[in-house]
Amino acid sequence: MSLLLNVLFCLFPHRKTITGNVSKTISSGIVKEMAVALLAGIFTFPLAVLTQFVPLYHVPHDIYKIHTENIVMVQLGIYIFIVWTADRNRPRDEPSRIDGVSWLHHEAGQGILLNSLFFLLLVTMAKPEQQVSVGLHQTLGPCNVSEALTSVLGQTLYRRAYLCAGDYDEGMFDWHCLPGAEPPPDGTEWYPICGTPFPLHAEYIYTVSAFCLLGIAFYWTVLRGWAQPAKRVKYE
Repeated sequence: MSLLLNVLFCLFPHRKTITGNVSKTISSGIVKEMAVALLAGIFTFPLAVLTQFVPLYHVPHDIYKIHTENIVMVQLGIYIFIVWTADRNRPRDEPSRIDGVSWLHHEAGQGILLNSLFFLLLVTMAKPEQQVSVGLHQTLGPCNVSEALTSVLGQTLYRRAYLCAGDYDEGMFDWHCLPGAEPPPDGTEWYPICGTPFPLHAEYIYTVSAFCLLGIAFYWTVLRGWAQPAKRVKYE
């Protein structure tokens, strides 16, 4: 998809520069048309490397160690958004085109912007290892006690009946903030748990930032044509 995006990016600017038009139905002669195709073929791959492969993949993956699946999903979201935006927008020279007021004048736009900025600030500045949650949690107990439950498909599954303080796979909390870093005794339901540091902070920032920015761009596109200036009506 990245190569196709760069093919189109190279094709239409070159076509307008060389032939003087961007119409797909008007031929400007075999020489000019061949020049457009050759230039697009020559510059597509170098441009894709410089504008997408290096900044969008190799920098986050090789330097910040972000997993490939997260990068691919973010890039896929960007490509889908580009296609969807182009499909929604009318040509700028179309007479029926209506430009509304800024999308930030719409209450929904303001809410989306503030919500996204909050999550960006939270994932960037928050330190989960400094957080302590005191409340009702899973009851602490022995590790060898199991309980049965029935799944949606009717299967009988087994799980631990209690939270085993000495053997649990929850990497989101531990007991380091308690005296001696010791867990509460078995049978306790109301107790504090201690947050742990991000295993890979850069990946959290990358993923949350991508979702927030794509969300802002999505609502900007949706609300841009709907937020029309309010008209004052005079009542007698």
